[in-house]
Amino acid sequence: MHKLTNDQIALDLQDHLTCLREGRGTLLNWSGQDLSGADLAGADLRQADLSHTNLFNADLRCADLSGANLQGADLSTALIRYADLSHADLRGATIDYVSLLNETDAWEGAKLEGVKLLRDNKVLSAADSAPIIASILAAKNITTATVSPTQKSSPNTPAP
Repeated sequence: MHKLTNDQIALDLQDHLTCLREGRGTLLNWSGQDLSGADLAGADLRQADLSHTNLFNADLRCADLSGANLQGADLSTALIRYADLSHADLRGATIDYVSLLNETDAWEGAKLEGVKLLRDNKVLSAADSAPIIASILAAKNITTATVSPTQKSSPNTPAP
């Protein structure tokens, strides 16, 4: 895993914005990179490949991660307040329970199969995390996120 410098992050983000704006070229690919502690607040990361990326303690507040590939990413202790994770693929990622519970409501269409929650400094298994995630999303009235291959969030799922 390679740790990206702040200068490299800024250049990559600028290139990504150009590609998005002009509808050409390769979108941002930070797959497998180390972005732990990175300041990505407000960043436009739409459709970026962040699979298996270390985003531990990264600042993603107000970032647009819609449609991003976050499969297997480590988002434990990442700040995601007001981030847009709609239609993001988070299968197999690790997410902080408190972040999921309190920090964002933009989970519509997100793929959350196999997500592991960090709760009380302990990573819960995907099987233990799924019903908790489903109930949190249901309490937020988010009905299109997929929690497991057969389960979507539903307003009838009991809260934790």
